[in-house]
Amino acid sequence: MLRMEVIPDEFNVTSYLLDRHLEEGRGNNICIYYEDEKITYAQVAEQSCRIGNARLLEGVEMLER
Repeated sequence: MLRMEVIPDEFNVTSYLLDRHLEEGRGNNICIYYEDEKITYAQVAEQSCRIGNARLLEGVEMLER
């Protein structure tokens, strides 16, 4: 398990919780168990990108919430 003693001033929670698993080759591992569904890190990343791109098309800019 990756542990941080101090959270850096610039910290991206998505990189910590999702991207590092993809980079370390765990894209096909289960990320979320929900009822009878098993969702992989790769599936979460794909859906996250789709949502992000849809928001951009709506005019929402990066870093806006």
